[in-house]
This record gives sequence, C-alpha cells and structure tokens, in this order.
Amino acid sequence: MSKTARKIASPRMVALTPMFYMQSVQQAFYNATFPLFIASFHDPNTDLSIKLYLAGTLALASSCVALVLTKVGYRLRSLHLLSAVWASQALALLLVLFLRPVNNLAALFPIGIILGVTDAVIRTQNFILINEMFPEAADTPSAFACFNFHQSLGLGIFFISSKYLLGPDRVPNMAVWVPLQMGIFLIAVIGVGMGQRWYSPRSQHATSAPLEEVVKIEEDSLGIALDDTIATRDSSKM
Repeated sequence: MSKTARKIASPRMVALTPMFYMQSVQQAFYNATFPLFIASFHDPNTDLSIKLYLAGTLALASSCVALVLTKVGYRLRSLHLLSAVWASQALALLLVLFLRPVNNLAALFPIGIILGVTDAVIRTQNFILINEMFPEAADTPSAFACFNFHQSLGLGIFFISSKYLLGPDRVPNMAVWVPLQMGIFLIAVIGVGMGQRWYSPRSQHATSAPLEEVVKIEEDSLGIALDDTIATRDSSKM
C-alpha cells in the first residue's frame, strides 16, 4: 500500500495521470451521455433499441481498432498518435455541438464510430505507456494499481456529475462536455510528451551512453598509463 501511495506521487505517474482521467471522462460520456441524443419518447422500445445499436456500434469500432493497436501500437510514437486522435476527437465533439443531432441517426452513427476509434487509442496507449514508463518488473504491479485507482476515481466522479451536464430538455450540454474533454485530453498529451522526454527508457539510454563511453575511455587511459609506469620502472632498474 505504501509503495503504491509513493508511486502515485512519483513524477512519472503524475505525467501519465491525465491520460487515466481522459479514459474515465470518455467512458462516462460514451456510456452515460452520448446515447441520450436518442430521445424518441413516443415509443420507448424503439428508443431503447436505437440506443443499444448506437452503443454497440461504438463498442464494435473500439474493439476492432484496439485489436489492431495491440499488434502495432508499440511501433507507433504515442505523442504523434495522441495528437492525431486529439484532432479527431475535437472534430467529432464539435460536430455534436453544432449539429445537435437529436434523433439524427445519419450523424450519430458516424460520430459514434469516430468516438469508438479514439476510445480504443486512449485505452491501448494507457497500457503501452505504463509499460514504457515503468519497465522494471518490480514497479509494474504498483503502476497498474495506480492506474486502476485513478480510473475508478475518475469514473465515479464523471458518472455522478454527468446528470448535471444535461440541458433543460435532458439533452447533453455539449457547451460543457466539449471543453471538459478536450481540455483534459490536451493536458494528457502534454503530460505524455513531458514524460517521454524526461523519464522514458529511450531518453535515459540516450543520456547514459556518453557516460559509459567516458568511463571506458578513462579505464583505457588508466591502463595505458599504468603500463607506461611499469615499463619506466623496469628500465630504470636495468
């Protein structure tokens, strides 16, 4: 427990924490808020069916993209991928904001696919970044414990507060949801960039390599100097 608590406050974990809350706010929006754009009150059965189809489309898109990313995600640079997904997420949310697509299935389903893709990227990148930032076997369990703590806390906060982010007509208030999600996402991208620059094993390797070369040069120089000293002493005895 104490190790996990210390890990939560570590600089590497603080750099990744916004990504965990980004996943939480996405889950709250996708599962509790986005389906409320279906508001066919005349037929509750149709209303429920369309909501389930919309949720299923989003989940299917997320699952397919996540399956691909589990194979190639480690080959992609997280910062570049997240920046591209940030733009895609902004486009989808702005479309919802300006179109206000209540019962507009032609707009809701394509937007749902875009949101499903961004959800898959966020979820898979969280696992990849944890493995990259905490490669030591002893740190991995506590790092994932911190991830579960932040995600559970975020889910609770955003799910509970989602009912207060509805308009007077019980439709999601996108004037609040858009800056909330995009603000957290932007902070998350900045945190990933800082974390990868300062704490990733690749950057550490880049800084440690010159030091290793210096140590080797010093060892070689010491060996040469020692050989010269022995040779000088032997010649003086003769």
